[in-house]
Formats: sequence, C-alpha cells, structure tokens
Amino acid sequence: APAAAPAAAAPAPAAEPIEDDATPQAAAPAERTPLAETEEIEDEATPMGAFDEPHCWVHWVMLLGILITAAYGAIVVRRRLHLADDVDDYEKQVLGIEDEAPEAVPADGRQAL
Repeated sequence: APAAAPAAAAPAPAAEPIEDDATPQAAAPAERTPLAETEEIEDEATPMGAFDEPHCWVHWVMLLGILITAAYGAIVVRRRLHLADDVDDYEKQVLGIEDEAPEAVPADGRQAL
C-alpha cells in the first residue's frame, strides 16, 4: 500500500504591527486637543498643594474628644482597680484571712528555703 503523503500545513497569518498612535493616551504632545492646550494647573490654585490653608476647628474638637476619652478611660481603670482592692480586703475580712508577713531574707545573699 502506498504511504499517505502528509497534508500541507496551512500558512500562519502574518503578525500585524500595532502602531503607537492607536492608543489615545499615547498621543504625541503636538496632537493635543485645544482644551488641553489652554488648561494649566498652578500650585497656588490647588487647595491641597498650598501651605497656607486655614486650620479647621473641627480637628481641635476631635483632639479634645480624644484627650477627654483617654482621661475618662484612665479614671475608669483606676476606680475599678480601687474597687477590686476593696472587694479583696472585704473578702479577707469575712474569711478571716490575715495579710501574710514578708519573709526575712538573709543578709549573706543566699535564698532562704
């Protein structure tokens, strides 16, 4: 039997070059629109770019609120610790537990067993 001849491969399509001007954002400066030619942004006209902006009073109120909240939190923690000490003292009084006396440590630097 005669050998089958391989089928001829179809030619691959040629690569199509992409031109730079196809993308509108990549247009050359000479191709700008008339509106873009007249539009200029100055540093002094930009509010966030200027260094002489007025200070807003709201930020001072926010800072005052943060300080008051921090002081209130410190007072609450102090009162709760004091209340815990009072409850601990009352519990020791009701149960008859006496405070433990501190142990004497020898003067020669060795730990007492």
